[in-house]
Amino acid sequence: MKTQSKYCKNKLQKLYESPLSVMDLGTNTFHLLIAKLKNPLPDYQPFEVIHKEKIAVKIGQNGISRGIINEQAQTRMFEALRYFRLSLAEYDINPGEVEAMATSALRNASNGTWLVQKIKEEFGLNIQIIDGEEEAELIYYGVKAYMPIGSAPALIMDIGGGSVEFIIGTDREILWKKSFEMGAQRLFDLFMHHDPIHPQDIELLRHYLAQELEPLFEACRQYRPVYLIGSSGTFDTLKDIEEAQTGMPCDEITFSQFEKIHWQLLKKNRQERLNIAGMSEMRVDMIVVASILLHYVMHQVGLSYLKVSLYALKEGVLFKKLTHLLTT
Repeated sequence: MKTQSKYCKNKLQKLYESPLSVMDLGTNTFHLLIAKLKNPLPDYQPFEVIHKEKIAVKIGQNGISRGIINEQAQTRMFEALRYFRLSLAEYDINPGEVEAMATSALRNASNGTWLVQKIKEEFGLNIQIIDGEEEAELIYYGVKAYMPIGSAPALIMDIGGGSVEFIIGTDREILWKKSFEMGAQRLFDLFMHHDPIHPQDIELLRHYLAQELEPLFEACRQYRPVYLIGSSGTFDTLKDIEEAQTGMPCDEITFSQFEKIHWQLLKKNRQERLNIAGMSEMRVDMIVVASILLHYVMHQVGLSYLKVSLYALKEGVLFKKLTHLLTT
């Protein structure tokens, strides 16, 4: 990020002195990020992590398909927020100052608004339930803060538990964006009836994707993205597996490299998947349907490689806030 004026420098100086905090209350995972700005401010990856925490709450489990957050999920949810409150206190951060975002599970649950109010009463958090379009935009900002996208369009993909966001964009702008309510938890509930997954269920899932993702494929035919950028836990895990298997850091994963991992995931049961080097226990259940989704999209669009952004929604929230502060 380039900041020229004395006014911007004065604003930056104040920002350097105080930590920034954000919560991402996702369908599968709750994230807390406490960060400060790097000084001097670089063009990419401007945040230095002070504290990072994620808890597998799975608030969509046994309820997302019925549009409700059940009592067991609520218990996990409040336990996670109590842990986060301790972390905020450690860094002397007022919960009311935290940028807290809730996504698919809470925005679609019949008791979502009620739960947000209960959380405000107990923790003092001001949670914003964001719609899919805003979620996609914030993911774009996160990726843009992490890495150069390029002057040619890229397809950005974020696989959450409740929804999947697709953005076609360049360094300069978002060309197209859409959120689909077909996250990994939803696909798991609909199609993962056996472990390993049955070939018939794979075909049913692919048929479902062909129907539901037609708006994406139409946009790809129009804008012709040249590669894929993945953000979120699924892509982090695929990167970890690829690096564990090759013994080398990878900046990009080719489609053929991904396919080798993909076929392993389809053939193995849960315990066998856990034994794959680099596998995250947090992702082991839903990575099968997530991998089928990614494979189908890359194949249909004709993308030969993907890159992984370690910034996503929560960093996008901070980057958008930072950009706003420095330009107003």
